[in-house]
Amino acid sequence: MSTKTARASAARSSVGSSGSRRIRSTPDERRVTILDAAREVMVERGIDAARVTDVAERAGVSHGLVHYYFPTKDDLVAATMRHAAGVGVERLRARVATRTSGMDKLDTLLQLAVPGGAAASDAWVLWVDAWSAGLRDQTVRHVHEELDNAWAGTLVEIIDSGVAAGEFTCPDPQQTATVLTSLIDGLALRLVLRRRGVTRAEILRILRETAAGQLGHTPPS
Repeated sequence: MSTKTARASAARSSVGSSGSRRIRSTPDERRVTILDAAREVMVERGIDAARVTDVAERAGVSHGLVHYYFPTKDDLVAATMRHAAGVGVERLRARVATRTSGMDKLDTLLQLAVPGGAAASDAWVLWVDAWSAGLRDQTVRHVHEELDNAWAGTLVEIIDSGVAAGEFTCPDPQQTATVLTSLIDGLALRLVLRRRGVTRAEILRILRETAAGQLGHTPPS
């Protein structure tokens, strides 16, 4: 059963004989359900075109309940971006924590940064759309910058730890992180746009070679 079908089924089962909805989930679960639905709608229709009504319908809740948790659309957009990016950052930190060498940690970050499946591609579609929306919307722009800094901060931590361990040679970890994140953004965009001849494997090769050159390290074979 698809996520969309499951939500619709859950929504139907929560409606009593009188037609009133009986919400059985906790407040936190309802909030996450709304955010997941908002992410889907924004990926499909774009941040600007997504309507609160569409999100409520997708989540199987009332329009009023969405506004209860998120009084304005700006609130909903900001929370959805933080929710979507937060899942990715938590996954990244958990995976990095299991690696021992600096290069293994860096390679883990690169692999997670480059879209390689439907879920990862959806996250990038939302991220790219936020670039566009941020040109006109100050709230989106600020949240986008906040999340970008969080991701880059993880990269700086990896570089710093590699330098401290003697694995990397890098006089300016912040600048190197800026170079690598900019390259990730540009190459991943080409992949999301399905540019001919652009593959995930080729992008990872370029990123690994660039990282190795920046850090004075031989890239993994």
